[in-house]
Amino acid sequence: MSHLDLETEELLHEILESKKEFPQILMDKLKGLANIDDEQRLRAKMKALVDGGYITLKYAGVSPMFGEIEQKGRSYFVIKEQEETKRFNTWEKLLWRLLKCKTQCGDVVSVNFIQLTGDEEITLRKLKELGLIINYRRLGMEGVGFDFSYDGLHYFEGRQAVISDYYGGTPIINNNMNFYGDVSNSNIQQGTTSSNQATSIYPDVESIVAAIRKDIETYNLKPEEKEELLEMADDAEKAHKEKKPNKLKSILLGIGRFLKDVAVGVAAGVLAHQITY
Repeated sequence: MSHLDLETEELLHEILESKKEFPQILMDKLKGLANIDDEQRLRAKMKALVDGGYITLKYAGVSPMFGEIEQKGRSYFVIKEQEETKRFNTWEKLLWRLLKCKTQCGDVVSVNFIQLTGDEEITLRKLKELGLIINYRRLGMEGVGFDFSYDGLHYFEGRQAVISDYYGGTPIINNNMNFYGDVSNSNIQQGTTSSNQATSIYPDVESIVAAIRKDIETYNLKPEEKEELLEMADDAEKAHKEKKPNKLKSILLGIGRFLKDVAVGVAAGVLAHQITY
C-alpha cells in the first residue's frame, strides 16, 4: 500500500472524524485560510485524496458541496496499522499484554490463572527460552501461571513501541484476550463475542519531545530542517494532550522517518530506532 504524506494523512483523519459533514468542514477550512498559498496547499491535499480514490467531492464553483468517503479512505489507517505492526515480534506483543495484567506479592511479580490459545502458549514458551519469564506452571483447568524475570519485567524500558489499538473506534487486533483495569488490578475477559483486544501501547511522548529539544543541535540539521522537526515535535505534544492516538502515531512515525533519513549522529539514530522499531 502506498502511503500518503503526513499532512495529507492528517486531512484524511479529520475527514474520517467528521464523516458525512466533511465537505462543510473542508469549506470552512478554506474560508479560514489567511492567504492564497495556504489555500493552494489545502486544495492540493484535497485533490490528492480525490485522485487517489480516498474520497469523492462535488463542487459548486470552487467550493466543495457534496462528497463521500470511499472504502479506500475508510480502511487506510487500518491497513497501514496492520502493515506497520508486522515489524513487531509476536512474543513482544504477548509480553506487553501480559505485563498489563501482572500482580505483585512481595518481590515476586506474576500472572496466574490465565487462559491462552495454543499459539499463545507456544509464544509463551519462547518468552521462557529468552529468560523473560520463569517458574512457568499449569494451574489445573484454569490455565497457566508464571513469574516475570527482571529482564522480562523491564524489557520495554527505554524503548518506544508505537502501537495504537483503535482507528475510528474500530479494534484492529483481535485475539480473544482482553485486559481491563490498571496494572495491579486487572481482570481478564476471554472468548466472548465482544472480546477484541482492548489494550494499547502509548509511547512516552514527553521524553521523545524532550530528547529532540535537548539534542537537536547534535543532529547536524539545516535551519529549515530544525524548524520542521521542532514543529513536528510540537504537533506530537499537542496530539498527545488532545488524546488523538491516530494523529499522534502518524506524527511520531514521521519524526522517526525524519530522524533516520535527514538527521545524523548517535542520538538521532537511537531515538529514531525507539520510535520506529
